Amino acid sequence: MSASTAVPISSAPRRAYSTVEVGFLLFLASEVMFFAGLFAAAIVLRSADPRWGSGSAHLSRGAGIAGMGLLLLGSYGLVRATSRAVPTVRELCVSAALAVVFGAAFLGLAAWEYRALLAARRDWTCDVFSSCFWGLTGVHALHVLAGLVWLAWLAARGGADAVALRARTRLAAWYWNLVDAVWIALYLFFYLL
Repeated sequence: MSASTAVPISSAPRRAYSTVEVGFLLFLASEVMFFAGLFAAAIVLRSADPRWGSGSAHLSRGAGIAGMGLLLLGSYGLVRATSRAVPTVRELCVSAALAVVFGAAFLGLAAWEYRALLAARRDWTCDVFSSCFWGLTGVHALHVLAGLVWLAWLAARGGADAVALRARTRLAAWYWNLVDAVWIALYLFFYLL
């Protein structure tokens, strides 16, 4: 068999990324670098602070796990709806609305944990651990809030064109998956290690 008649490994055509998708992937890459810089700074600060481990004793592992579950449930619905061959506008809007509900519950849980920490006099000025925890989780919460605004806008687009709504919801799902990945890293870094 000559090279020109070789059968490709996969007969399924590869989907090319649109210019908007490539631009958004570059934006997500910049967000990864942003959070990587914050984590790198926290790692350096952690290595210089012998009292770091005592800070995690004030955190609720259950709340961290519950928050992770809420974010992952939102992502699951978004990915499931956008990966269907022909999702309906209703499916896309419902998945976005559910992600908003789960994300808002996550923020409520984070606010509850912040309130408990403040009641225990564990604010961002206590020690290096607290400064890093409040800083990184606060920036993450702002990203969750931005995702909620975007997803709420998508959920309200019930009369939109299904193809355009699917493309926008796919981008939102990518963003939401990044928010999930950052929370998993935050949970590991602050709650477990």
